[in-house]
Amino acid sequence: MSVSSEKRTELFVGLVVVFGLAIMAVLIRQFGRFGDRIRESYTLRVQFKDASGIRDGVDVRVGGVKVGSVKGQPVADETLENVLVDLPIYSEYQIPDNSTIAIRASGLMGDNFIGIRLQDTPSGTFFNSDEIIDGKEVSDLTELTNTADKLSKQAEELFAKVNETVARA
Repeated sequence: MSVSSEKRTELFVGLVVVFGLAIMAVLIRQFGRFGDRIRESYTLRVQFKDASGIRDGVDVRVGGVKVGSVKGQPVADETLENVLVDLPIYSEYQIPDNSTIAIRASGLMGDNFIGIRLQDTPSGTFFNSDEIIDGKEVSDLTELTNTADKLSKQAEELFAKVNETVARA
């Protein structure tokens, strides 16, 4: 093998390796939430009474559009009455301070996300990253099921009393 042929082979192998690494980097960024970590953001801290189903990486959405994701696991506050959740919001989105932030369910499988609902007339001022925001409690599918179960039991008791009264008459 001549020196020039050997150099060409080494150059070809080097280019294939560089091309392969570039493709792998693009795929990791595209499919691996790595892009969220390097995107410019500011953090909102929201407190909820219950943050069940919220974990690191859960989407934060406004009108179905992803504007951030949960960072880390929710943590209890000093009083153990509330749970604090950190929400890094992409810098290009400013959230008006009269918006409501709530944990919402996505579909029947119970996947949760943080939903931000904007008011019809924005306040003109925005949430600051140094304040703790009160999250709103929203009825979800589990709560609805529990309420239906309670109503069902009350209806059974009522029908039992009606049957008892009719049987005596």
